Amino acid sequence: MSKKIGLLVVSCIYIFSFTAQAQRPRRGFNRNNAVNTEQHAKQMTERMAFVYDLSDKQKADLLIINQEWAKERQAYRSTRNSNRVRDCRYCCMDCNLQGQRALQRDSIRKENQLARDQSRAAYSEKVKRIFTKKQFEKYTKAEQWKNQSKRQPKR
Repeated sequence: MSKKIGLLVVSCIYIFSFTAQAQRPRRGFNRNNAVNTEQHAKQMTERMAFVYDLSDKQKADLLIINQEWAKERQAYRSTRNSNRVRDCRYCCMDCNLQGQRALQRDSIRKENQLARDQSRAAYSEKVKRIFTKKQFEKYTKAEQWKNQSKRQPKR
């Protein structure tokens, strides 16, 4: 009898621990704690100043560039959200627009990727003017590593 009670207690603890794990809040983006564009630019500048060992003048120049970059990204996000193509898979079962919408989504993705690449290249050119040769080499290595890790398929 005592073995059954012990087994029951252990199984209850086991089950309650899993339900407690399931109730934890998600980590990641939280709209309530979202930073505005200026805060994001300041954080980005401070991180880059630490990593690339920037002088005070370089920090000030980089802050201006990062503020422009953050505003540009915010404008891009707002236009992207307004131009989003509605997914028709769930509105009706026999919708004949699914293929057209898929093609439209793919073309929009390609356009967005091209715009991001161009914007990132322009940002890198601005950063190149501020950084020393050694700092810019370190920056390009970091960017290459970041882009390489993003494009590899997840397992």
